[in-house]
Amino acid sequence: MTRLLCVVLALGLVACDSDDGGTDAGGGGGTDAGPAGADAGGGGVPVDVVFALVDGDAPVAGATAAMDRPDGTREELVSDASGQVTFSVDWAAGAHAFAFHADGYTIAAATDVTAESVAPYLADGPFEIPMGRNAPRDDLVTLSGTITGGSSPSSGFAVYPAAPGSEPYQAMGPDFEIMVPPGEAFRATVFEFTNASMGPNEYTQTFLGFRYIDIDALSADSMQDIDLTDGAETLTEVDVTVTAPGMGTPLADGRVYATVTERGTGEVHGAASAAAPSGADVSLTIAFATPAFATDPITTYNLSDEPLGSTVTVDGVPTAGTAPVEFLTPPDIVTPSFGTAHGLYDPIVLGRIAPGVRTQLIVQDASREDITLMNVASLTGSETLTIPEPPSSASAADLFPAGADLYARPVSCEVDFDNRRCRRVSFGRRQFDLSP
Repeated sequence: MTRLLCVVLALGLVACDSDDGGTDAGGGGGTDAGPAGADAGGGGVPVDVVFALVDGDAPVAGATAAMDRPDGTREELVSDASGQVTFSVDWAAGAHAFAFHADGYTIAAATDVTAESVAPYLADGPFEIPMGRNAPRDDLVTLSGTITGGSSPSSGFAVYPAAPGSEPYQAMGPDFEIMVPPGEAFRATVFEFTNASMGPNEYTQTFLGFRYIDIDALSADSMQDIDLTDGAETLTEVDVTVTAPGMGTPLADGRVYATVTERGTGEVHGAASAAAPSGADVSLTIAFATPAFATDPITTYNLSDEPLGSTVTVDGVPTAGTAPVEFLTPPDIVTPSFGTAHGLYDPIVLGRIAPGVRTQLIVQDASREDITLMNVASLTGSETLTIPEPPSSASAADLFPAGADLYARPVSCEVDFDNRRCRRVSFGRRQFDLSP
């Protein structure tokens, strides 16, 4: 079980270093933008385009937003108390680029922004820009204790808090420690498990106990034991077939996992409890709870051959039969060629891009791998991406110091605009060095 949940949760962090980023697509919903924000415009008449910078549900005020026009000129504005910023855009001039920076957050950037490519993001209001924190939170408090009522102290135990920025517990033994934001009540999923791996796509794991618990808001480090038998859930198991996952792609040798979670809040409802190869297919048994509060569950199928991976999110709990999934092929790097130095702001060319996806680059520093420096997306899904200069509020010299071991990782995302998420997402294997 350790491997199964961590894979999917880690993918959620990669994209924007909070609860989403490559997986949170942005766009649509949230705040009423008014007529101007809902109209992408075009035809040579400048129109107001509203962006809303958010950290989860909270606005990010005081952020610097930069707009690069096709003629090379730049305009910068600062987000207001509601996290919004409004640019007057002449789409007839060509594609624009935007970059957003606030202290403590990953720089978010959108390139190849045209009236057509931005229109779906404005359908229900402003273009929401998820601002992911670029470092672990330093204000978390610790909740520790012992999980009682388990079958054996030698089992694996887990406590997964559904709280933004929290750090879960998953290890052998019932003595747990989690870290959560202060002043926020939350619900946690608690379970006991055993697992065994026999080979690629052949594993078993058993849930020996499974429950949810509501935890009151904490103001300081606290201790609380959790009785696994108090309100224990009965799990449903269904058999699902994943058809030829990764066949004909670099993921052909990947392992298939699955998790069931609550959309938005993140409660863990279950995971694959067994896997077995069946020719080119993989047979999964998925065990999950259906608590009364589970109004919007999703099932995420993950195909992983680290550091390469691909996920597909399906609405609802799993149903028996063939899973409705087709994994995106991870993108490749065409330019620069392997082993070739590459300037930070020089064009980067991707390969193996499926039609209709959004392409992205995640820029990191090898000496600070817990920090994502920039998340750059091409709204048109272009195979050629150019990293924009950061807004003036971010010191390029500090962000990308000379001699820094910078690298980028390619991502492709098929956007689900209704839920502002990536329905399908894949991460490329080859990281490549960038020179500031």
